[in-house]
Amino acid sequence: MTNAQLKTLLGVIESKMDSTKKGVAVVEDMRPVVTNCTVDIICQTAMGIRVNAQQAWIDWEKSGTDHAKKTPESEYADAVRSFLDIVLHRFISPWLYLDFMFRLFPSGRQSAAHVRTMHAFTNKVITQRKAEMEARFDYSMSVEQAIKHISEGSRMDFLDLLLVYHLKGQDDFDLVSIREEVDTFMFGGHDTTSTTLHFALLLLGLNRDKQVSLFVCFVFVWVSKIHCLQQALIHEELDSIFGDDLERDVTADDLKQMPYMEMCIKEVMVW
Repeated sequence: MTNAQLKTLLGVIESKMDSTKKGVAVVEDMRPVVTNCTVDIICQTAMGIRVNAQQAWIDWEKSGTDHAKKTPESEYADAVRSFLDIVLHRFISPWLYLDFMFRLFPSGRQSAAHVRTMHAFTNKVITQRKAEMEARFDYSMSVEQAIKHISEGSRMDFLDLLLVYHLKGQDDFDLVSIREEVDTFMFGGHDTTSTTLHFALLLLGLNRDKQVSLFVCFVFVWVSKIHCLQQALIHEELDSIFGDDLERDVTADDLKQMPYMEMCIKEVMVW
């Protein structure tokens, strides 16, 4: 997660807080907040593009209409989210398991439309990125040399790496294969990450008053598989790193000083 996306996420959370609930500021539904954030992150990681899903969602809510101004990027983000919702609906609907039956239902036709939207957008991004790379690509270099050359001075995303192999004539990396790889990376990275974050926030919220030692907590987890994630101890760990400075960016060195946070996230993944 980049610091820019983190700040956007915090801004979205603040805008969604409702102080009328139970006398404290709460966010009733974190699912779209977290999901839009992970869509932003994975799109930048996989394809090197900014879809601004978080901001588009806020703009859509403020407009109060389905006809809010959309960009190709926001349409792609909407298609990703809607397609995953249909996948979940199909999973819990046995009568939709057979493809020919699924295509007869509105959800099946909507799914096909979302797939066309995603493929059209991904194909456009791949074509544009390929043209940009061809203009500065040195075909005399080996794959390793080309990767090093392109990554100098800038971060190399997943799509760029695949295009290097494509331009070097690797048979397994035609444009269709690249699109399939990017799509797999998109869905595998976005859905699993958002689900893990949902459960982590849920368990932290349920155990915010726990003051059990780490050893006792892990013994309890081992015996009953019930997770005691201690929000207070995580808060204390973060305070020891950032103190009163709430504005500075998070660095890689900061992450190395969060062992308890890491343990809690790993326990969520086990659960």
